[in-house]
Amino acid sequence: MIFVTVGTQGSFDRLVRTVDDWAGQSGRRDLLAQIGPSDYRPKHFEAKQFLHPDEIRENVEAAELVVAHAGMGSIITALEYGKRVIVMPRHCDLREHRNDHQIATAKRLSELGLVEAVFDEAALHHALDRLPGAVSADRLSATASPQLISVLRKFVENPDHTHRHNGKAGVGRRPAADVEPSVCHSKLASCSFNGNSINSRSQSNLNLILKEARSCSVFTFLIAISNRLLSIITQID
Repeated sequence: MIFVTVGTQGSFDRLVRTVDDWAGQSGRRDLLAQIGPSDYRPKHFEAKQFLHPDEIRENVEAAELVVAHAGMGSIITALEYGKRVIVMPRHCDLREHRNDHQIATAKRLSELGLVEAVFDEAALHHALDRLPGAVSADRLSATASPQLISVLRKFVENPDHTHRHNGKAGVGRRPAADVEPSVCHSKLASCSFNGNSINSRSQSNLNLILKEARSCSVFTFLIAISNRLLSIITQID
């Protein structure tokens, strides 16, 4: 079964219509699509505007392939179940989204080998034609990886969070690839943001971040890390 999903942000008729055309030509009928608030109705497979999150997960688990917009919720769910994912991002200039962040997301995840990214209808059609030779992806772990925890520790504990642009000091961070373990301090108290030390309450927050990272689901972890980092920033002395 092929599961198609466009999320809840709005319709994505370009994607749905392309899959429908392919289904008509290929004779494939075991498809189900979640199409959002769209007036377009596929002719060759069942479609529903919205599905309950539990139904989304059930259909992803049952599918051999997931075709989706480049929304992180759809992608993460598919990867959690080890599904092959074909992603077609929405385009701002086609009024499918308010900006082109989905294009950047699709490119980056494709570079990492997590999804197959296609950027127009012809490429999506071609990717579907190659479906008989498809292989499943590795399942995404339900907990944060040690590598992710390490990167978070290096980022939070890295003292070099200030740099200069055109002679003026500015707040920023170096890319993760530039962070060496030798420049990371073992004590959070030595970390500074634009000259300000992080207080003991923020150190406690870091411990909570790392504890949650080791134990919670990917989705919950992303929410937790955002909340904890916000807490750290607001507690700078």
